[in-house]
Amino acid sequence: ADDNDTNQFGDALAIDASSIAVGAPGVDSDKGAVFIYEMSGNEYVEKAKLQGSDLESPVDEFTGSKMGTDIVLKNNSLFTTIQKSKVGFKNIGTDSFSWNQIAASGTKPSKRYASSSVIYNDKMIMFGGEEYVNNFVRKNDTWSLDLTQSSPVWTPITPSGAIPRARNYHSSILYN
Repeated sequence: ADDNDTNQFGDALAIDASSIAVGAPGVDSDKGAVFIYEMSGNEYVEKAKLQGSDLESPVDEFTGSKMGTDIVLKNNSLFTTIQKSKVGFKNIGTDSFSWNQIAASGTKPSKRYASSSVIYNDKMIMFGGEEYVNNFVRKNDTWSLDLTQSSPVWTPITPSGAIPRARNYHSSILYN
């Protein structure tokens, strides 16, 4: 990811005990990519570049998947969203780096991009983002994807208290 302005290298970041995943959703004309770095001695070394693909959008001129907009590392697996709101996972402990699409069930969130997500208690929690339905609409809803099920299950979350305003292209941090 040589040009941070167009490649958006670092727009998303996930860290576990020995790996760092860095999202770059603007790489290769918005196909996107996730760069995997692993600890080698006292430094992190790039182990892999996972590349997004071309997707056709029915609502605008966008043709890339923008992979790497949201990423999460959990138990040697990498979870990422792509433009068409598909969630895929990758076991970073292997050398093959093949992608598998998860067939999630439950009430699913609307198709969106530019949301944020964190892992908490074996669930991916997603907040906000933007969808396109005749125009661009920012979201302020919260969703949970239960990763303990053989087929992960989406569930909307209704928080209490003051609800944040709708937002996109933001970050989330889990403080426990």
